[in-house]
Amino acid sequence: DGWGDLDVVDPAEEAARAKVASDAAEALPNEHAADEDGVVNIAFRLPDGSRVMRRFLSSHSARALFLFIDGYEKLHTDSSRLAVEPGAYRLVAQHPRRIIESGDAGTIEEVGLTHKQEALMIELV
Repeated sequence: DGWGDLDVVDPAEEAARAKVASDAAEALPNEHAADEDGVVNIAFRLPDGSRVMRRFLSSHSARALFLFIDGYEKLHTDSSRLAVEPGAYRLVAQHPRRIIESGDAGTIEEVGLTHKQEALMIELV
């Protein structure tokens, strides 16, 4: 019939995803000025090769990194949503290689992100 190739969006799934994004955006700590003490600039490389950046405090929970990615579409309504499903990815730092999972406890500093500039790859799982 030719209709089987279309991506059908389940309204209930889409509503649940939008709620996750909204909750994540609300829970995300405010972004701090670049010149504040303890600020870490983090560049996230997406699976499609594009990058998004944000400033965090090294004392923020590592969970804030995931809140930023999960809530991105609510925080940046002018951009398309990231092609990353909440809970279906982990963050990977390259040098030295470290994996940060969404359930990791501790602060951004405690998971090993201690430089003023850090780069994380979003790795789908």
